[in-house]
Amino acid sequence: MFSIGDTVMYGADGVCRIADITTLDLTGSDESYYVLTPESENGSKIFVPTENSALTERIQPLLSKDEIMELVANVKPCEPFWSENSGERRQRYSEAVKGGDRGVLIAMIRELYEKRSGLSGKRKRFSVTDEKYYKLAQKILYDEFSRVIPMKFDDLVPFVCKTAAET
Repeated sequence: MFSIGDTVMYGADGVCRIADITTLDLTGSDESYYVLTPESENGSKIFVPTENSALTERIQPLLSKDEIMELVANVKPCEPFWSENSGERRQRYSEAVKGGDRGVLIAMIRELYEKRSGLSGKRKRFSVTDEKYYKLAQKILYDEFSRVIPMKFDDLVPFVCKTAAET
């Protein structure tokens, strides 16, 4: 259970603060809700029913520096994101971002970094969709990681890729 004032990660919404825990009648009966305010969107509020485990499981406490270092060092490749079918790729990216699993996001960034690097030698470019999800995954992780590890946005990809190479 979380408390008012806690700072958490919430899937694709990234770093949020629990602004309130309130009871509302949004579905015909009183239910308790976490009221999250994303740091990246001034004025936005996300209402998460406290009894909906599928949604509350997406609320995660922020990681410590040691937890981040361990996560980055131990992430293993998962099912490949890349597909020649752009619609299939977009679906995989979307699921990874919505799920908010940090390990999956790191694996996605690593894979897309390698793919992007390979394309640059062939004078090809990422599609707009590939670039969008590559940057979105970076932003989600940067917003959390930069709270405890001093880094600039452009330092995130080298950090997750270099740390993997060192293990």
